[in-house]
Amino acid sequence: MRRNRILLAALALAVAVTAVVALREQAGPPPEPTAAPETSAELEPDRAPTGIVALDFADDRHGYAVRRVCRDGPADVCQAHLLATTDGFQSAEHRDLPPGVGGYLGGLTGFVVLGPQRLRVGAGPDQHYSGDGGRSWTRVEGEAAPVDGIPAGSRLERQCQQSRCVLRVVLPGSGQSAALRHPPALTDPRPLPVPARDGRWWVVGRAVDGRAPVVASSVDGRDWLVRELPAAPYAGWWQAGVAVAGNAVYVGVTGPGAEAAGSLLTLYRSGDGGASWARVQAGVASPSLTAALVVGADGEPRLLDRSGQTVTGTGGGREFRTVAAEQRLPKGTVTWTRGGYLAETPYEHLVSADGSTWTRLWVA
Repeated sequence: MRRNRILLAALALAVAVTAVVALREQAGPPPEPTAAPETSAELEPDRAPTGIVALDFADDRHGYAVRRVCRDGPADVCQAHLLATTDGFQSAEHRDLPPGVGGYLGGLTGFVVLGPQRLRVGAGPDQHYSGDGGRSWTRVEGEAAPVDGIPAGSRLERQCQQSRCVLRVVLPGSGQSAALRHPPALTDPRPLPVPARDGRWWVVGRAVDGRAPVVASSVDGRDWLVRELPAAPYAGWWQAGVAVAGNAVYVGVTGPGAEAAGSLLTLYRSGDGGASWARVQAGVASPSLTAALVVGADGEPRLLDRSGQTVTGTGGGREFRTVAAEQRLPKGTVTWTRGGYLAETPYEHLVSADGSTWTRLWVA
């Protein structure tokens, strides 16, 4: 039973990856994946998993997590509860989730932090919103009216129906989703859910003709700077990621390579905040977006290669080299949150403000 729970913890971590966005070369939107891309996290049978199946921050102090606790039995009976912190998870208070949320049956299908006291859990017609830090819950009913801009505390998400995918804003005051009156001019949008380090909203997608990669950014969602990227050396794309440090912005796109090489990374860089772009790497065989594209304090991109080792760019990502042990990325999934970078494995959770140094969270 214990190994079953370890495997389930690893699966829950994999399906929670949110900072890596997938792009696929086909006419209509693909079915949403049931599992994330390969991660470098390894099972450790002699180490107990934390039981954390969701974690996110409103800022560097306020955050929430969902911890699942199980007891051995014929069906591995499990219960989930909410953890709320005001000190970056140096301590946490236990609170109740809505009935039926977070158990193995159906799992935790949605977890959205919208502010220090605001969050939404669930998906589809079974969503619940709290405006008091999880002390009470109301059901989210319907969709809100379209909005001119993106309110502070919101999140961006992608919603698909039949052959069309659109950008939606999750509103912090109600947990409802709303359309943008003036979305960026691109198709198949895959947004970074929260603003990047520069405070701007970023969306990766395709040109209107459905072929070239496109990146868009905006301060408030009212006006968008949209730029088409140089072609990648493959027709189909698997994943894409965005990372920002100062005026330097990186977009990484992966696609198919030779069988021995696996996926290939094409890296783009902008030195002027996204106004112009250059392709600095085309088809690097080793690094891949098994984790979020991370930019360190030195302004260079960092990634996990397919063996789980950290490589860092030099010369703005024109070449990659391995890093010293103290600069390695944690082996697991890495996402960008309003509290900085968040790295997670089934056994530990770490945060970093600069992408270079990491601090362990005591949330188990």
